[in-house]
Amino acid sequence: GMGGMLINNLLKANEKIAHTTEKLILQPMQAPEELRMFLYQNGYKILDEHLVREEHRLYEIIVCKYEGLEPQEIDPILKLIQNNDPLLNDFIENKIRINQNVLKKLEGKEGQGIEDKRAALNKKIDALNDLLNK
Repeated sequence: GMGGMLINNLLKANEKIAHTTEKLILQPMQAPEELRMFLYQNGYKILDEHLVREEHRLYEIIVCKYEGLEPQEIDPILKLIQNNDPLLNDFIENKIRINQNVLKKLEGKEGQGIEDKRAALNKKIDALNDLLNK
């Protein structure tokens, strides 16, 4: 499958087509966050998002369209929450697990950079946990 970074590069390389297509349906296998950031910062509007389970993995489907919007900072999983996606809780738990694994790797390490990273990860985990309890 294609990762988010590769999709970013394809969209950049084929800008004319990407910009005039009625809608693009993207399914990044890796780095969906990077793809989403790219879309938000390059004038695309995310029309819809869905989660799909295939074997033991959850994939994100992003439906978008180029609208020449100003760069935007938006909560990455907003649409999934709005849609009340049936797989949303699994998806959030998975994200929490990923962040916790990164935290574990930092154990026993010290320094300002590490502390900042730890704080950012904990903040992310807390925010994700809040979403679970809704």
